Amino acid sequence: MQREFEIRSLSRRLSLGPGERWAACASLCYALTNTLLRASIKPDQAPDPVIAAILRLLPVTALAWLLTFIANRTGDFRPGSARFAGWRAVLAVLLAGLSSYFAGNTAYQLALNHGGVGVTVPVAQSASLWGGILMGSLFLGEQHAPQVAYGGLVVMAGLVLLSTARSSGTLLNWTAALPLAAIAGASYALSNILMRSAFQRGMGQFPGLALNALSGLSVLLMAAWLRLGFDIFSRTTPDTIVALLSAGVFNAGALFSLSRALTLTTAGRVNTINTATIALSTLLAAILFGEPLTMPIGLGILLTIGGILLVQRHLASARA
Repeated sequence: MQREFEIRSLSRRLSLGPGERWAACASLCYALTNTLLRASIKPDQAPDPVIAAILRLLPVTALAWLLTFIANRTGDFRPGSARFAGWRAVLAVLLAGLSSYFAGNTAYQLALNHGGVGVTVPVAQSASLWGGILMGSLFLGEQHAPQVAYGGLVVMAGLVLLSTARSSGTLLNWTAALPLAAIAGASYALSNILMRSAFQRGMGQFPGLALNALSGLSVLLMAAWLRLGFDIFSRTTPDTIVALLSAGVFNAGALFSLSRALTLTTAGRVNTINTATIALSTLLAAILFGEPLTMPIGLGILLTIGGILLVQRHLASARA
């Protein structure tokens, strides 16, 4: 009993409510997705990034639409229905899909190609963190205490340590990677802001995620068709397709957890916790693959997690 009281007291001090726990679950699922891809796909068999994004998005799209029909929530986006959330909510989830799955993922992959992990990860994650805080304040009225800046700087220091320690140190063109990584992070943050806005307007979690995933998937399929023709999967091996679809299961868990978190707490809180993905991925790589857990990597993990907890204490309070 005393132990349970202490845990609840700690959660209150760190402002970790149900929404924050769902966001942490999303971050863990993203880390598991990365780990599965790391184990299943060899470097010389790396798929086209657009094809990879399509296959990872298929499971969540199918499941979200299935749950929407089972819950009888198609009225959320059907004009004339008593449940209709309005055109602004519909437009918000559609734009969120384009922002995250197309603009964000494309810019992120290009940044990796130009500058590698050492530049892309800290810049993209930092842009996502600060973008979520600033845009949440500007567009959703989420008022944060000035002290969030201290925690944000700690998180950035941890991300830089983690990324430089894990990267090869090769910088192909870091001046091109910087703006691309920043665009990617801002796109991810904007996507969460738009989803949060739609949920505030009455859009349900399942229909919102169904429209969001379908929006991103449609644009990705069009891009793949323009580049590769009708037989878009012909250059991807069956083993790679299976691996990507399997990773898509964890990706579905991440997106469902993320959308649930955005119905329960502020976008700033969700974006901040999402920056823990690289720290969790590093820990999983050390546990499952025996990758070295050096002093800089360990310090980077501690700074990232500690900075996130510090930021959480000074962000706007959660609002379901």
